Amino acid sequence: MPLERFNLICMKTYFLALLPLMLACGDSQSESAADGGGTQNQAIPVRIAEVAEQNLVFYETYPGTVTPLERVEVRPQVSGYITERHFEDGELVRKGQRLYTIDVRRYEADVAQAEAGIESARANVALAEKNVARYRRLAEAEAIATQTLDQAEAELESRQQELNQSEAALNSAQTQLDYAYIRAPLTGRTGLGSAKVGTQVSPGSPVLTVITQDEPVGVDFALPQQDIPRLTRFENMDPEELDSTFRLRLPDGSLFGPPGRIYATEQTVDPRTGSLTVRLVFNNDANLLRNGMTVSVEMINRQAGPQLVIPTQALAEQMGEFYVYRVRDSMAYRQNVTTGEQVRDLQIILDGLEAGDSVVAQGLKAVRDSSRVRLQPSNN
Repeated sequence: MPLERFNLICMKTYFLALLPLMLACGDSQSESAADGGGTQNQAIPVRIAEVAEQNLVFYETYPGTVTPLERVEVRPQVSGYITERHFEDGELVRKGQRLYTIDVRRYEADVAQAEAGIESARANVALAEKNVARYRRLAEAEAIATQTLDQAEAELESRQQELNQSEAALNSAQTQLDYAYIRAPLTGRTGLGSAKVGTQVSPGSPVLTVITQDEPVGVDFALPQQDIPRLTRFENMDPEELDSTFRLRLPDGSLFGPPGRIYATEQTVDPRTGSLTVRLVFNNDANLLRNGMTVSVEMINRQAGPQLVIPTQALAEQMGEFYVYRVRDSMAYRQNVTTGEQVRDLQIILDGLEAGDSVVAQGLKAVRDSSRVRLQPSNN
């Protein structure tokens, strides 16, 4: 058999062997193309949510510390031994209530001596007044020299000065006696470790007790400087408008009853922390707030009030941009949005959507811009 014919027969045999495989690949590509076309036109099942306007009330939280609005160290102003103590440690005392009595015997004696000095001075003044009156009558009759009258009048003035000095001495002695009875300068609660009976005291030393006002009380917290304009607006608002603007959460997580109000603010921002110290005031009738307690200050958020919201799962993010898929006429279109705060499972939308718009809430990963979607019933 010629070589050329043999080669031709081999090529025909090889072609016939490959023909079924080539036909199978062609069918597979046709099916793939058909499947691809079907997927491209197939509607993606999704669940949607409606953009709604809600009146939101939520708070920002800052660490705070309970601090007394008034705290006074009670110190003695006279010397002596404490002879009586009229309160117990930790007791609530009223302004003007007697706390201590220092040995009063010396001060009572000083008062008695000053009173006697006044009586003597008054007698001397009375005698000098009579002498002046007598010498004036004699001087009118030219029975005495004018110099004698002048001396009598000078004596009266001297005696009057002595009376004034005696009255001042009595006032001083009475003040010292009053200081021997130490009284509460304000209404509050006494501290522990107060001075006991028998303690030797002198003016200014030692600290006998500390009285802390516990109703109302202050709470200090550090406000970031970027929020100072908002604080200024709060300061200029009427108290009725600030209801529930500030509230407290106790260490156990419970909410403290009455809301607070701004009491005072520091005038200088701390350059190390970039914050401003703010002091709030709260009623403390039940004495739940104690000096030094750590609490959480909750200040109403700047975005509280009517806001457009969507479920948080409806929001997507790519390269720092936030977007949703807005659904219209069974088509999903990508829509960039400006977001606000997240409140529980809701996301505030500041720009990009309107109330009543529909957005994809479930099935988001399968959706692309301009995808055809099929709405599924919502989960109830």
